Amino acid sequence: MSDAIYQTLPKDRHDLVSVEIQLQTYHLTAALDFEIGRLRYHALRSGFADDIGMPEKLAYIWGTWIGDGDSIQSMIAINRRDKEQIARIEEVCHDLGLAARLYEQLERDKAQGSMSGRVSITSRVHNRRNYFMTFLRRLGLGKSGSKYIRWWLRKESTSVREYFLAGLIDSDGCYEEQRRSFASDNSGATPHDRDKSSQSQIYKKVPIATIYPKVAEGVFVLTRSLGIPYAAYYKPATSHIHTTTQQTTTIRLQPCRTCLAPGTFCP
Repeated sequence: MSDAIYQTLPKDRHDLVSVEIQLQTYHLTAALDFEIGRLRYHALRSGFADDIGMPEKLAYIWGTWIGDGDSIQSMIAINRRDKEQIARIEEVCHDLGLAARLYEQLERDKAQGSMSGRVSITSRVHNRRNYFMTFLRRLGLGKSGSKYIRWWLRKESTSVREYFLAGLIDSDGCYEEQRRSFASDNSGATPHDRDKSSQSQIYKKVPIATIYPKVAEGVFVLTRSLGIPYAAYYKPATSHIHTTTQQTTTIRLQPCRTCLAPGTFCP
């Protein structure tokens, strides 16, 4: 039975449908009933160790790959100037039993002054088995043009969803300082307006851009599940004599400014 049917079947009403439907959807509800989580289930079946914090760390790498990863390989594009992101990827991969290898730049990229780079994720323990690639393939990913966010992710724990979103932002987004200023004299405003004004000052806009419509749809679902405000903008595809650009969706999130570390978004 597909996820689409389960989405319209709340867990507390599962016993109201026929036995046949219950049996067919049990594999979708069992993980929630026993608080296992589908991400953890797929991770264990892929070969990852059941360590504390494993689902969150894997969610971070998964989100990073969705943002700037190669569709058919466990490779992620990075900016070589972003030492913090590179160190974070290396640290998280090491904890998961993976190895993150930073490739040397091509000579032509060096000559052009480009700072683009690539990080390849492989298994640190078993060289012939890449647990991360196995995990992606279990989710129907790892094929050309296959990027999308599984809708069941919205039902994972808050920390797993936050870490996934943090990885996606690290790879495909950036922080924009809120530059709007507010008058200090708001004695004539209502308490509600003053609260709104003070809250606006502690928020940052976080834009995420993607060329994959299914990734954009997944971000909408995920941010709504976390209670994070957002707005979406679409840039249509263009075609000129020498260049062609794909349609781009930009989603601007507004998580709490005090929650900028991975896995610490505030609704």
